Amino acid sequence: MTSHDYQKYAGYYAELGISGTYYLAFRDLDEYLIPFSGKPALDFGCGAGRSSRFLKKFGIDVTGVDHNQEMIDQARIQDPQGMYQVIPPGDLSQFADHTFDLIFSSFVLMEISSLEGIAAIIKEMNRTLKPDGRLITIVSYAPISTCRCVSFNKDFPENQNLKSGAQLRLDITDASRTFTLYDYYWTEQDYRQVFSVAGLSVTNVLKPLGVPEDGIAWQAETTTPPFTIFILQ
Repeated sequence: MTSHDYQKYAGYYAELGISGTYYLAFRDLDEYLIPFSGKPALDFGCGAGRSSRFLKKFGIDVTGVDHNQEMIDQARIQDPQGMYQVIPPGDLSQFADHTFDLIFSSFVLMEISSLEGIAAIIKEMNRTLKPDGRLITIVSYAPISTCRCVSFNKDFPENQNLKSGAQLRLDITDASRTFTLYDYYWTEQDYRQVFSVAGLSVTNVLKPLGVPEDGIAWQAETTTPPFTIFILQ
């Protein structure tokens, strides 16, 4: 089963902003991003450029890369002055060792079907990261896999009792139409194992919850974090 049909849904991905449930993925990152103002960064799997545009607000010199041409086309439409490149899947060979002070990757690792595949990508990120650089990656929090959130719904029978590597269904509702995607289910321990193999250390883990001060009518987000954010060096 195809995980994400980018060619079909690229236009709808471009509509997704940093709002609803996705607001929580970015809400608490300021302190981690401000130090990288003016420094080179890579947004790996930038898609339609939502995360790259977010990084640019901090004055970060960001290059967005993605393997899908349709998504890069959308990123360029949304941000004509931005730097966006198409790359082969997981291939950062065009970038020299120790190029970036920061590598950012949001909602990408859940689309990879094996831990070996994730490890290969993380190792390649680590190669291009400066010795004192930082990697920030946002993934799905495993227990949210049976919940209904503001921007997406995962409350489906097929998502019960998932094991590592299984596909899970989610319906995106934070766009002009609802569309169904399939991610891969990985636990926090799975990710930590991969990071260790790739030679990276976890320095912090964020699991943001929705609070009344956010001004959003949260659903599951008040009790179950929708995302896990790993800060690595």
